[in-house]
Amino acid sequence: MTSATAQHCPITRQISELFRANGSQTYGEDITQTEHAVQCAELAVRAGETSAMVTAALLHDIGHLMAATDLAFGNYKHDSIGAEYLQNYFPAEVTEPIRLHAQAKRYLCSTEDGYLAGLSAASLDSLQNQGGLMSEAEQAAYLQEPYALQAIKLRRWDDEGKVLELSSRPFDHYLAHMDAVAFDSSKAIEQQKDLFAKRGYIALQQALDHDDMTLLEQVNQDLNLRSEQILQQVADNDETLSDFYRRNPSELIVVPEIDDAQKVCRYEYLYGCSQPVSAVIVPKLQQFIEQLTGQKFLLFKDKCNAKNPGGGAFEPHQDVIAYDQFKPRYHVTAAIFLDDSTIENGCLHFPDNYLQDLCDLNTERTETPVGSRPVLQSYEGGSKHGNIRQEILDQISWSPVTARKGDVVLFDSYVPHYSRKNESQKPRRAMFFTFNASCDGDYYQAYYDMKHSQFDNPKFHVATPTAHSQREM
Repeated sequence: MTSATAQHCPITRQISELFRANGSQTYGEDITQTEHAVQCAELAVRAGETSAMVTAALLHDIGHLMAATDLAFGNYKHDSIGAEYLQNYFPAEVTEPIRLHAQAKRYLCSTEDGYLAGLSAASLDSLQNQGGLMSEAEQAAYLQEPYALQAIKLRRWDDEGKVLELSSRPFDHYLAHMDAVAFDSSKAIEQQKDLFAKRGYIALQQALDHDDMTLLEQVNQDLNLRSEQILQQVADNDETLSDFYRRNPSELIVVPEIDDAQKVCRYEYLYGCSQPVSAVIVPKLQQFIEQLTGQKFLLFKDKCNAKNPGGGAFEPHQDVIAYDQFKPRYHVTAAIFLDDSTIENGCLHFPDNYLQDLCDLNTERTETPVGSRPVLQSYEGGSKHGNIRQEILDQISWSPVTARKGDVVLFDSYVPHYSRKNESQKPRRAMFFTFNASCDGDYYQAYYDMKHSQFDNPKFHVATPTAHSQREM
């Protein structure tokens, strides 16, 4: 981080670093992503626009940087990808013009003489992949969008911002506009309550401070060492982990990688084995969830995924199906990242709006504190145990949710999610603390008593890259 960006809020620094790393990419135009972003922002400034619109202009193509593609003209879904990511950190005044700017192009092509003829080759190519010309009904529907006119403004800057002489200012010159409209982290939960109810997850930027993360680094070091010792002890004694845990019902639970019995895939029972976790981290997470839901929650389970290089993919699943042997039917998980979580190293992926995608699906539903939620059909037993069935997955639109060390992602037990393999050369460590409403009772010890006594039960290895998940029920 440079001294110039250190003064800015965390999400502003994060985005600045993203452009610094990847902004030299092009997408079929004769300028880079950073040059185009700066020029569009400058046009918004010259038009006397608000900081929200300047930020929208600066970041309207961030989806290209977030979801790399081998297509010559970039990612055709970059508008929705960018908006979905940014709405964790910015208000609708920023994200909605971005979400709608590709549709604004369709609208202008359909209603304005000469507009279509003036498109570049890249814009013409993406037009066809984004829906082509609008019908009259589509035009009317578009104009009903609350930020349709702002998106049209943004689209015109998008057209004009392709001339190198337009602005010589650096990207960081516009960061103050981002700071001015970024969510205040202390108010982020209140600002995202409705989003959580609609989508099933939210991201809290830098919710844990330096002291919290230092503590968790030490916890991870200690518990990972104990995990390695357990795996070695099991190997030396020529016994199974199932036998070991029946004899040691209070031990840390460790699960090895599917292809290496001596490599830690994940460990569990952190609250039961670490005083700093029970005394410091869990109470702080409880406060976040209580503020989000208006209810008190108790810890139900916890784990740390190592996500080692080359491994660690988790298939699309719902957490709730792994918990159905206990009374609580609604849970909220807090994911804490000990390393930056990126597309390359296997960040979490969530649906853009799975409730809308699956609104016509005939499936079991459960009433929860945030409304009726579907229980999706999944495979039982074998290598796909716990995975959502493919015919359902085909109906869901997904987006990656990247995070920085210290960020916390809160998600409920019904929202589908997955992660891909870690294609980087370093681990991507993340801790997951799952809570249930306190009115349903305290099940933490009961859950781990069952897990210690039934270690091989596939119920405890849903959609995971472990040998246990591939056994028949």
